Amino acid sequence: VPETTRHIADVLAKSGIDMMDAAVSASPHVVAAGGATLMVAASDGVLERAMPALQAITGTIYRCGSRVGDGQAMKMVNNAMNAG
Repeated sequence: VPETTRHIADVLAKSGIDMMDAAVSASPHVVAAGGATLMVAASDGVLERAMPALQAITGTIYRCGSRVGDGQAMKMVNNAMNAG
């Protein structure tokens, strides 16, 4: 739930811990082959630090904004569209 994720990020931030969300979309075998799609939300600095790790997972990375939880929200929209 994006709002819960935002709350967790706020709690962690009070301790100096940065958080991002990176929702994964693809079947397990596609992910294992490096074909995942990531829907990421993070501040500029956090995303810059995380990008090498994200790119090691897949080359398909969509930034969904800087507000943690928005990557999850976009995945929910994506799942609803696919279900339709």
